[in-house]
Order: sequence, then C-alpha cells, then structure tokens
Amino acid sequence: MSRVVRACVLLVLIAVLLVVERHTLGERHAFRLAAGWSPVLTGSTLRRLSFGYDQVAADVMWIRGLQYYGKQRLSRSPMPRLAEYLDAAVALDPHFIAAYIFGGIVLAQDLNQGDAAVDLLLRGIAANPKSWELPFELGFLLYITLDDPYRGGKYFEVAVTREGCPAMARRLAAGAYAKSGSRSDVRKVCEEIMEMSDNEGMMEFARRALAKIRMEENLEYLQMGIAGFRERVGTWPPDLESLVGCGDLTGIPSEPEGGFYAYRPETGEVGSSLQIQLALDRHFRELEDAIARYKAERGRVPTGLEELVVEGFVGELQTIFGYRFAYDPSSGRIWAMDAWRT
Repeated sequence: MSRVVRACVLLVLIAVLLVVERHTLGERHAFRLAAGWSPVLTGSTLRRLSFGYDQVAADVMWIRGLQYYGKQRLSRSPMPRLAEYLDAAVALDPHFIAAYIFGGIVLAQDLNQGDAAVDLLLRGIAANPKSWELPFELGFLLYITLDDPYRGGKYFEVAVTREGCPAMARRLAAGAYAKSGSRSDVRKVCEEIMEMSDNEGMMEFARRALAKIRMEENLEYLQMGIAGFRERVGTWPPDLESLVGCGDLTGIPSEPEGGFYAYRPETGEVGSSLQIQLALDRHFRELEDAIARYKAERGRVPTGLEELVVEGFVGELQTIFGYRFAYDPSSGRIWAMDAWRT
C-alpha cells in the first residue's frame, strides 16, 4: 500500500471510528463526564470496521492512545482507558513493537500496574519471537522497576539469543543475577562474556565479577573452617594457618584480586584485605563530607563524631572489621583505630 493510499484510509477510518464511537457512547456522556471514563472499541469490533486494513486501524488506536495519555498526564488525571487503547492496537497489529514497549513502561511506572505491564510485554514476546527489544525491555522492567532481578536476568538472556541485541544485555543479565544472589547464573553469563566478547570493558567487568564470586566462596570456606574449630575446641582459632594444621581446612586460598584474607581471633571474623580497605575508605570519605557540611551549616566543627549522628549528618558510626574512626576536633583529623586494642 502506497503512503498516499495509507494516509487516505487512515483519515477515513478515523472519521468512521469517531462517528461510531460517538453514536455508541452518546448515551453514556453524563457518566463519562462524571467518572472520566468511557469504553474503547475492542480489537474485534475495530477489525470488522477496518475492512481488512488492520494495521491502519492499529495506527488510529495508537495515535488516539498517545493523545489520551498526553492529555491525561498534563492534567494529572487518571488514565482508565489507556490499557484499552493499547489492547486494541496490539490486537489489530500483534507486531506493533512500539505499542508493547510504550505500554509496558507507562503501565508500570505511571499507573503502578506492574502485572499488566508484564502481561502486555509477554504477549508481545509470544507474538514476535525474533524481536530482541521486547525481552530486553521486560528484563529492564523486572530488574529496575519491579525489583525482580532474577526474572529480569532471565529475559536479558532471552534477548541476547536474538539477532541485533546489543552485547550490554549480557552485562545487565550478570548485574541482575548478582543482585538476586544467584552466583551460578552470574558465573555462567560472565564465562560466556569471557569466551565470546572482544570488548575489553565487558571482559574486565566479567573478570571482576568472577573474582568477586571466588572471593565470596573462599570466605565461606574459611568461615566453615573457623566455625568447625570453635565447635570442636570451644575458642576461636589463633590464626588461619592453625586450621590447616588441625585438619579443619585443606589450605588457605589466595585472594583473587591480589590481596589477602585477614582474620581477627578476638571475634572469628575473616575478610578480604581489599574489601576491608574499600569499606574503610568509603566511611572515611562519608565522615569527612559530613564534617564539612556540619561546619558550613553550623559555623563550627562538631565536638565529636557522635554529634554527626545526633544531628543527622550520618546514619551511624561504623565499626569495620574491628576498626572504628577517631576524631580530633582541634585539628579536624580523622583516623582509623583498632577498637579491640585501645
């Protein structure tokens, strides 16, 4: 169909639909004014009226749906008819990718109808088995908006299998699985990235994610040995090496990022030296920033770090792997000190 013919048919259909809708809904005008609602003609009815031009009719419902959305959003009014416009558009044209994506976003974010958004996108995925955009959008919706990262990761993986999908979908899948706590899925996706990608940034992301998994598994292994020693002997082991000598561990694993595993015999805590340092650095910067904001607002420095908590400048004063921060108000200096040795 040429553009001219399509445009003419579109204009005729708009006119016909306006007449039919006005006739059909005329008796409900008072209710529409009172409730801000009136039904939209269904896809099956519109198909009979379109005389075979289903895609053109879908365009009509799409345009009217966008107009309705814009009008209601500008006036901050409810949108009870929006889902009906979307349903009509995709019923007339099941391959209308933009309608599925727009509908999923608006239903979830503007109308707080997460289930309806997921259902719409799932219908689109079923009707368009070659589209990468729809599973990608559903993955993003589940991961970010609906806080269901595991399912989000699954749909990112579906998107990756379809032609044209950007490589970043694998990274998003790994991030979603990591948030959900599924190490096995993170490992699988990152190993695929290492094997298939030639992007240095993607490969570095995968390498770091795999190193983090190994570190977490090493820490769990060490903690099991420490717990076994305490259960058998009744005290915390004096050091990690003693766990190897008495058979609680077969060896001390190496820290995958080049650090070492630190141990505190006072508490039985074990941690990565690099992760501990990162946590100390973060809290140090948080306290420095809080002191600067306190001084800017109060015209003086706090008399102690506890004052920052009382005044709401920081949430809490953290003790990190047995270290806490000390503060000298006369100089403004902050430093970490061993809470068990002072």
